[in-house]
Amino acid sequence: MNPNYIRYEGSPLNIKVSYCVTNYNRSILQGKKYLPRLVETLLEDSPVESELIVTDWQSTDLPLLSWLPQMWDRGLQIIEMEGQFSLAWGKATACERANGNYIFVFDADMLVPKGYTETIIGYMNAGWKSVFPLYYCKGEDGIISPSPKEVVEFKKEGNPANRGQGCFAFPKALWPKLRMAYGDSLTRTSWGGEDHKIFWVCSALGHCWRDWIPGFIHQWHPKEGSFYE
Repeated sequence: MNPNYIRYEGSPLNIKVSYCVTNYNRSILQGKKYLPRLVETLLEDSPVESELIVTDWQSTDLPLLSWLPQMWDRGLQIIEMEGQFSLAWGKATACERANGNYIFVFDADMLVPKGYTETIIGYMNAGWKSVFPLYYCKGEDGIISPSPKEVVEFKKEGNPANRGQGCFAFPKALWPKLRMAYGDSLTRTSWGGEDHKIFWVCSALGHCWRDWIPGFIHQWHPKEGSFYE
């Protein structure tokens, strides 16, 4: 597992924020772009002292090197993964390579609102050990849910639900403990249980912020041509 592309304008030691993504066939799927849209929204939100780390599982849709270095103008690592697809392993590998003081983990088909990075870092600086934002879902019909009514019910019942656990953020200093939490999840091919495990570990380590963030959206996508569901 060696990076096949690394680029930094200055020293990686100056990086403040690391965005970590694992990818398989999310550059373009049935004519629609997913990872490029995430990168576009991150560019509008990220500080200059940031890096993007993408672990790629032999994607066959659109080579990352054909578009990502031209689109992302900051610190960048593209890491070719080998073996059977594992979402947890891909995320963990990206986190291991992170240089930033804060690590943000995303699924490849998300959209980030402006102010997202600053908001999440604000929660961590306020004492939250980690942040697990819940996201809205954009359906095939373009409708975004949950509705405001569902948000009210969520807050009233105090139900953390399951949505959004694959996307989270934490201070880099917390990573060694989180890395241990992955454990045998690194060899798994599922993409749900390891997210629950990380959430439980973060909660055990201290206060964990968890709620919906307006504009943080999961893009609908077809299942064809992907390991993802």
